[in-house]
Amino acid sequence: MYVPSKFAHLAETPKSALNWRLAFAVIGMGLLGASRGIDEGLIGGMISQKTFEKDFNIPAKSNKESNVTAMVQLFSVLGAIIGYPIAERLGRVRGAQIACMLVLLGSALWISSKGNYAMLLAARAIAGTGVGLTPVVAPVFLVETAPRQIRGLCTSVYSFNVYLGLLLGYCTNLGVKSHINAKTDAIWRVPLSLNFALHGVVLVCLLFLKESPRWLMKRGRVEEASQSLGWYRGMEPRDQAFVEEYELIADSVRQEQEATEGLGFMGKVRELFCTKNNQFKLVLCVLIQILGQWQGPGALSTYANRILTLIGVHDTRGYVMSAGFGAVKLGAGILSSFFLIDLFGRRRTLWVSTLFQGLAMLYVAIYLGVFIDHKHAPNKAASEAAIAGIFIAGASWSAGGNLAQYLINSEIFSLDVRALSASFVMALHFLFQYSTTRALQPMLNSNLKGAGTFAVFAAMSLVVALPVYLFFLPETSGMSLEKIDELFDLPWYKIGRASRRPVRDEVPSHSMPAALESQWQQTGVSAAAVDDKDKDKDGTYADSQPAFGVRDAK
Repeated sequence: MYVPSKFAHLAETPKSALNWRLAFAVIGMGLLGASRGIDEGLIGGMISQKTFEKDFNIPAKSNKESNVTAMVQLFSVLGAIIGYPIAERLGRVRGAQIACMLVLLGSALWISSKGNYAMLLAARAIAGTGVGLTPVVAPVFLVETAPRQIRGLCTSVYSFNVYLGLLLGYCTNLGVKSHINAKTDAIWRVPLSLNFALHGVVLVCLLFLKESPRWLMKRGRVEEASQSLGWYRGMEPRDQAFVEEYELIADSVRQEQEATEGLGFMGKVRELFCTKNNQFKLVLCVLIQILGQWQGPGALSTYANRILTLIGVHDTRGYVMSAGFGAVKLGAGILSSFFLIDLFGRRRTLWVSTLFQGLAMLYVAIYLGVFIDHKHAPNKAASEAAIAGIFIAGASWSAGGNLAQYLINSEIFSLDVRALSASFVMALHFLFQYSTTRALQPMLNSNLKGAGTFAVFAAMSLVVALPVYLFFLPETSGMSLEKIDELFDLPWYKIGRASRRPVRDEVPSHSMPAALESQWQQTGVSAAAVDDKDKDKDGTYADSQPAFGVRDAK
C-alpha cells in the first residue's frame, strides 16, 4: 500500500525552485481566487439588509433579489469565454491584469448606483466579467509555472483563496452589522472597499511577474521563455534540471505546433472537440463542473446566512456562524493543498471528500424534512448536528471538489488547447453555478422545500459523483504535464484504472536533452563530468545548451 511521507512533494522539488520569486508569483496570482469568494460572501449579507432592499426597491426573497445575486455568476460565463482570446493572445499575466481592472470598474459603478437598479445590475455584470476571467488565466498560469512536484499545491492556492475571499466577505458583513448604523447606505457601501483593497494589491503584484515560460515558448519568444523559466526556478541555463525541463517544454511545444500548423481558431476548436484524446478529457471536466455545482456548494456559500437561519440559527447569530463557516472552508482548503492534493493524490482526495459531503447533505435533508418541513418538536441535539453537517459539507467541498474543478481542468489538456479548454469549461462552471444559485430560492419555496432541495444535493454526491470519481478519474499527481497527455491516449475505459497513485520521482522520457544525447554518447562525457575548465574553455557551458541555442524553435 502506498504511504506517502510528510511533505514528500516538497522534498523532491529542487531546492533552488523553492524560492521567493515562485512564492511571489503563486501568492500574487493565487489571490485572484478571492475575487469570486468576496462577492459570494458580501452579496449574501447585503441582500438581507433592509436599507439595501429599500435603496434599490428589491423585495425580500423575490426574483429581483435572485437576479442581483446571480448576475455575477451569469456574466462570469462571458468572462470565461473571452478569457480564451485574452489568455492566448495577450498572455496569462496580462489577462489577470484586465480581470482586476474590470472588477475595480464594476465595484466603482456599484458603490455609486444608489437608487438605480439597472446601474446595479450593470455594475455586477462588469465585475462578473472580471471574475469570470480569473479561473481561466490564474490556474493556467500556475499550472504552467509551477514545478511538477508541487503543481497541485501551487494551483490550489487559487482554489483556497476563493475561501479566503469568502471568509473576508463574511467577516466584513459581521463587522458592518455590529458597528455601522443599519439605516444608512454605508451598511452596503463600506463592504465594497474590500474589493478595492484586494484587487489594488493584486494589480500591483502582477506588474512584477514574468509571463508563463510555456506561453512565451509557444509564441516564439524563446529567449524570454528561457529567462522566465530560470527566474522562477532560481537556476542558471547550465543546470541539468533546468536543461531537462526546458527541453521537455521545447519538445512539447514543437510537437504541438507541428500537429496544429496552419490551424486557425476553428482548427483548434475541432482539435478540442473532435480529437478522441480530448473528448474524454472534456467529458470528465464537464462532469466535474456539473456534479460539483449540483452538489450544492455554491448555494451554501452564497446563501450561508439564510440556510443557517432555515436550520434554526437566529439571524444575528447567523452572521457569526457564517464567518465560522468561511473559516472552516478556508482551513480545509489549505489543509488539502499541503497534505492531500499532491501527497494522497487528486483522485483519492476527491472521492473521499465527496463521500463525506454527500453524507452530510443527506443528514441535513433528513433533519429539515422531520423538524422543519413537518414541524416536529425541536430537538437541540439534532439541530446542532445539522449545523455540523453544513460545516462538514462545506469543508469537504473545499478540500476536494473546489480544488479539483480548477486543477484538473488546467493540467490535463495539452498546451495548444489549454487556454481554449479552460475558457470553455470555466464558462460552463459559471453557467452551472448561476443555475444553482438562481434556482435555490425557488427550490426552497417549491414543494421540494428544504428537505427535497438538500436531498437533490446529497443524491448528486452519493449516487452520481462518487462512481464517476472512483472509476473514471485517473491520478495525475506528480506527473509532468506532457506525461499526463500521454495517459489519455489509452481507451477511455482504461484511463481511470491506469493511474491510481501519485507518481514519485518521475524521470522525463527524454531527461537527457535530445540535442545533446548523440553527442554525449559519442564522447562518453556526461553533463556531470563537465568540469569548470571545460565550461569556460570556449565561452560558457550555457552557450552550448539548447536553452540558449533553442534548437528547432523558429
